[in-house]
Amino acid sequence: MLTLEQALQQIEELNAIIERSNQKFESEKERLIQLIASWKRKAEGKRGFRRETLREGYSAVTGMHYKVYSIDLPGDLPVEEVLNYLKENILQGLYPYTFKKMDYVPKKKEWVFEVEMDIAFDIQLENEFLLKYYQNN
Repeated sequence: MLTLEQALQQIEELNAIIERSNQKFESEKERLIQLIASWKRKAEGKRGFRRETLREGYSAVTGMHYKVYSIDLPGDLPVEEVLNYLKENILQGLYPYTFKKMDYVPKKKEWVFEVEMDIAFDIQLENEFLLKYYQNN
């Protein structure tokens, strides 16, 4: 049999659990409202993902071939949602490239992301240049 104090303590614990659940529910509800509003604004613009690269190149510093793409998602989407969209819908189609970074470009009102792939190509000329220079002097 529970004592009155034990019953009151259990009631307090249950009230705390209910309060935490309500807070989680409200935050999730707010997040979903923001997402729906963002996608609604996106639907009004009706631009889609372009597979053409904005730019592409090779970085001798990292030894990586990179490509930069744009994706037309609402600018006010949380970064986590944009990353999730990239992971679920786009990055699989860009294999063997791996994700490097993502930015929002306010001037163009679009998200851009960069993927990269390691290329085993030594383009550094410093060692060869120095060898030739010191052999001739």
